[in-house]
Amino acid sequence: MKACVALLVLAVTACACGTGFEVVRLREPVTASRGGLRAHVRQLQISDDVASDGLSADSEIVAEVTVANLGDRDYVLRPSGLTWQMAIDARAPGETRSLPSAWGDEGPFDGSDGDGGYHLKWQPVVVPPGQTRSYWVVFPGYDFAGNNIPRRITLALPDPAGRPLELTLADPANGFARWEVEAPPAIWMLGVQTHAMYGGHLRAMATSAQLSRTARIDRWRWDVGFASRLLAQLQGALVSTTSAFTGLAVNAHVTAPLWAGGRPDSPIEVGVFAGGEAQVLIAIQRGDEPASMPPQIYGGFGGELGLELGLGAVKRAATPFPLTPVGPPLPLLISRVAYTHWWVGNGHSDGYMLGFRLAW
Repeated sequence: MKACVALLVLAVTACACGTGFEVVRLREPVTASRGGLRAHVRQLQISDDVASDGLSADSEIVAEVTVANLGDRDYVLRPSGLTWQMAIDARAPGETRSLPSAWGDEGPFDGSDGDGGYHLKWQPVVVPPGQTRSYWVVFPGYDFAGNNIPRRITLALPDPAGRPLELTLADPANGFARWEVEAPPAIWMLGVQTHAMYGGHLRAMATSAQLSRTARIDRWRWDVGFASRLLAQLQGALVSTTSAFTGLAVNAHVTAPLWAGGRPDSPIEVGVFAGGEAQVLIAIQRGDEPASMPPQIYGGFGGELGLELGLGAVKRAATPFPLTPVGPPLPLLISRVAYTHWWVGNGHSDGYMLGFRLAW
């Protein structure tokens, strides 16, 4: 049992600490031409911390640009030639911020390299006449005052004459220049749940604090997590001089949707869920019991089947660029009621569970 708990701790921690990138598609692809050069941006990628923290020192933005040489001479693109500008107002140039290019390479960006795995290609990319090349470059973020105020975002690269060719990727004055990104795929949730067991083998009340990781697969949801439990036995076969137990449980559930409604910014979702858990219960001893008497320890399993109500939607953090979530969002609050059945202490009992969880 201890091995199972340790493995789940490692798995959930890995989910929390893993870093990756999310694809951002421009609702209106941007193209700019001048001097025999045409540049095109259809999508970007942002590091997944932007969903919860906005633009910060840990953020990275990947610009994917396609360059077509329409002239009669080779076009040379150097990584240091690309710049990222974020302006609030043309009348306040002192408030404009820029992100310097840090890493880049030719071809598509697949996000397979981890932090530190990128390499800046110092050798220039040469685009022969009549040919097209794809290029990606990473712009690291940093902390500054007003870093998540909406701004006009421009990506600039030099044209054949060395003049900056600008692609306006976002502009607060253009409501249709949106960046479409999938709704947050996974979140942490904190909650409380109670169990009432009323079988002949065990009559008890239990209260648990719950930490879980919740995610979506299409419209289905799944979660895996931990519960820290306090159980009071009213009648049963478990041995404890205080009739109380403390314990830890690991659990997992899958939810299938039945009905969805509400407003787009505040949806309501009803579904049916099923799941199970493994738990360890340790008897709480009286203070006058000798230390040489170890407490009774019980391992057990349980299954659940019930209804789930999801309210609200987890929203993305404020950013200087206009992110528009697409796809079904994860709920802000989840409430559950379920039938449960426990196998513990060489017996089994029926019961019911009530619980709620809030997005963290």
